[in-house]
Parts: sequence; C-alpha cells; structure tokens
Amino acid sequence: MTARVLIFALLAATFAFRAPPHPPPHAPPAPQRAAIKGIVWDSISERPLVGANVQLVAADAKLGNRRFTATTDSIGRFAIPNVPSGRYVAGFYHPLLDSLGAQLSDVTITITDRIHTIALSTPGPLTILRRACGDPNARTAIIGHVHDAENEMPLAKVLVFATWPNVDETRSSFKASTQGDSVRTDDSGAFIVCDVPMHTEVRVRAVSGADSSGAIAVEVAPFTFRHLSLYVLTDHRDAAADSTPTRLTGRVRDENGRPVAAARILVLGTRSDTVTDEDGTFRLTRLVPGSRAVNVRAVGFAPTEDEVQLLAGRTNIADFTLHRVTRLDGMTVRAAVELQRRQDAFEENRRTGAGYFASPEKTLSTTDIVAELVRELPGMQVEYQHAEWSVIMNRPASENRFGAPVGTCSPTMILNGKPTPDSFDDIVKDTRRDELVGVEMYPRESMAPAKYARNMNPLKECGLIAVWTRPKF
Repeated sequence: MTARVLIFALLAATFAFRAPPHPPPHAPPAPQRAAIKGIVWDSISERPLVGANVQLVAADAKLGNRRFTATTDSIGRFAIPNVPSGRYVAGFYHPLLDSLGAQLSDVTITITDRIHTIALSTPGPLTILRRACGDPNARTAIIGHVHDAENEMPLAKVLVFATWPNVDETRSSFKASTQGDSVRTDDSGAFIVCDVPMHTEVRVRAVSGADSSGAIAVEVAPFTFRHLSLYVLTDHRDAAADSTPTRLTGRVRDENGRPVAAARILVLGTRSDTVTDEDGTFRLTRLVPGSRAVNVRAVGFAPTEDEVQLLAGRTNIADFTLHRVTRLDGMTVRAAVELQRRQDAFEENRRTGAGYFASPEKTLSTTDIVAELVRELPGMQVEYQHAEWSVIMNRPASENRFGAPVGTCSPTMILNGKPTPDSFDDIVKDTRRDELVGVEMYPRESMAPAKYARNMNPLKECGLIAVWTRPKF
C-alpha cells in the first residue's frame, strides 16, 4: 500500500467515525402583533373625551418593560399599531381627572387577536362626588380649584364661600334668608362643597386677604356635581393705578352668528360697563383681575350671565351669544325697551347708590315677593294684619333738622322711578315674582340718589323704598 493510499484511508476512517453535529436550536416564534383601537368616554359630560393620554403597560414578564401610548382625537378615538400579544394594564390620564381629584381603576386586558378594541371611561359623576365628599349618601357637590389671577398657580388655604337662598316654611308665610357654607382649599388649591341645594342658584366666590373673586352662579342637578375654577389675586391692588391694566375684549352675536350692536356689557359687582359697537365688539379696561360674572343684555334679546376669567395684566377675550325674544308687535317692542330702561336704572342705582338692594333671586317665595324682600332689609318691619300689608322703618331715636323726634315712620314709596299714590299693600298685591325687577331701600335722604331725595318728606326724615317692575302694557 502506497503512502498516498494510506493517508486517504486514514482520513476516510476519521470522517467515518466523527459524531454527527447537533442541529442548530430553533428560535422561539415571534409573538403575534395586534392593532389596538378604542375610545375614551367622559361619563361626566356624557361625550367622548378629547386629548386623553392612553397608556398600555406590559403585565407579562416575557414582554419586558414595554409601554405604548396614544392620544385621543376630536371624537375620543385612539389607535396603537404593532402591539405584541400578551397581557397589559390599560389606563389613561387627562387634566379633567386631575382637576376633579378623580382616581381611575386600571383595566387588565389580554391581547390575542390581530385587531383588539378597548373602551375606557371616566367614573360617573355620582361616583366622583361621593368619593370626594367621603359620604355614600351625598347627592350634590361643587368641586373646583382656586388659582392666582396673576401667575395661574394653585392657591392653598384660600377661603371659598358658597351661598344660596333659603326659605323657612314653618311660618304662615314664606321667610327668605341666605344660607351657605365655607371651606378652605387644600395644598393643591382644590376645594369641595358637598350637598348644596339642587336646582338652586348657588353663588361661589374665593377670598384671599383683601381680594375676592366675583360671585359666580352655578346650579347643580340631583346626583351630580359642577366643576368650577376660580381666580383671585393674592395681593390687593388698585386696578385704576395698575401700570399694566387688565382688559376684557370680545364680541356679542345672536344665535345665528350675526353681531349685536348696542348690547350692554356689565361686570357684576363692579362699576365697569360698556356697550358694543356696530360690529358687536366691546372693550373694557382697568378691570379688577379674577373670576367675574358678566351680564349681557340688549333690546329684543333675552339677557345672559356668563363667567369670565380676568388674568392680571392681560387682554382677556370672551364672546357672548344672545337669543332673540319673540316680538309680536310694536307694543311688545315698546315693552322690551321700557323693561331694558328699568333694569338699567336699577343696576345703575345698585352700583352707585349707598342704599340696600334686593332682587327676586334672593328668595324662593312665589307670593308676596315684595313684602318678603323688604322684610329682609335692615331696619324694616313688615306686617300683615286684617288682610293688609304694611311697612314701618325703624330709625334710631334722634332729632331731624326740624327738631321733630324720629323713632319709627312709614317710608316714601317710589314705583318705577316715580312717586306713586299706591300704598305698600297695593304694590305687594299687584306684583308677582315674574313681574319684579328689584327693590331699593334708603334709610335717609343723604343716601338716596338726588332724583329720589327730592320726593322724601323733610318733615318726617324717613326713608324711601323704590320698587321696579316689568311694564304691563
């Protein structure tokens, strides 16, 4: 055997007896991937929740720390593509939930299909208010936050007052009074007032030192809550002397989007008012910053009241919509014009006068409303005897300029800005709740507007009651 043959034989034997190699291990199959679609529903307002940040967080160890996010669109929908199958925890975040202090329960889902649908929602209003109030029987609540009107930061330990009319029905006739509650904001600026009366106008304001927001009107339906943001300054300032004035601009339109000219804009609780131009625009300057209630009215339209946030040193923008009232004939138009005149006169006296004022919303009484409102004014005695109403004004024992002693007296009556021969009894019995605009009372001549003072009897040195009603023609 030659050497070459021997070498080939040895090589052949070596390969013949070598152990076969192990087959390569098989890689685990890639997990199936799915397209996630869904919607987030706002159970509070009963509509889709826009701008919610939806998150899917892996709950299986084999998926690692995977996290997927999406944001809901204008109709509350969201989509997350290319999500590996497995178990996840689904949830979402939204500023609305932060403002309400609402806690969401995460939802665990298992994704197996190529297309998976998720439906998420906020807690219902009843759940939120009962958690917030800590009372399983709570029926209503006002939940909100207070912010600095200058830098918009939340304000802690600020007093929030909520007041509403109350009627004592234990007497033979209704007695009106004001009831309310007060709370302080927590460290996050949040507050909650529980069990406010249902279907009743509640006025809410925040007080910080010497400054206060306006009294904002809210109404709460049964078994739900209202959310309210209030702004107030933390340091008292003179709006007229502020180097960077706070302004409010905007436009008033009707329900069809057309501009409303000559509409009157009044910031309630202040002396700031103006009227709109031909194109419906208006501008107010040197306003007191904070949350304010704005009253808007125009001839031929139903008046409206809306809340505005006046941030300090800025030009704030607010638009308003007025709805036309049905005008049947020229008489209806004249009545609307006269009603506007009387409402404006009452509001003007309220802003500039030094007397006492009351309007129908201060009482729930539906009968004898003038008597009930006057009864609540300081120094007034209202009585009903022998089927007749009477009013007496209590005055401190003193002497008038004619030397006549004054103790109690019968005040002068003014009806719709003019002296009237009608007695107090006549006015009470002739004025229904829906006919009353407001009541003014001035204890002495020096407090009354000049147009009223000249009608006061100097020999009596008694006060004056002015009643404003809707026109009846």
